[in-house]
Amino acid sequence: MNSVAIVGRITREVEIRYGQNQTAVCGFNVAVNRPFRNAQGQYDADSIPCVAIGTSAEFMGKYVRKGDLLSITGSHI
Repeated sequence: MNSVAIVGRITREVEIRYGQNQTAVCGFNVAVNRPFRNAQGQYDADSIPCVAIGTSAEFMGKYVRKGDLLSITGSHI
């Protein structure tokens, strides 16, 4: 298991779903700018898919909107 730290902006509105045992789950993408410019002199961005579960998912559904800047820590499975 790897540790991950991401800083970027939410690319679309967060939607909460409820899975087994009424556990809140939300999937979202975070756009992360690359630290260097491309051939046209602009910064490219990578879209990183993420998932929040439980109280973290409920918090995101309540307070996070498209375009918000987030700092996320977690694990890559």
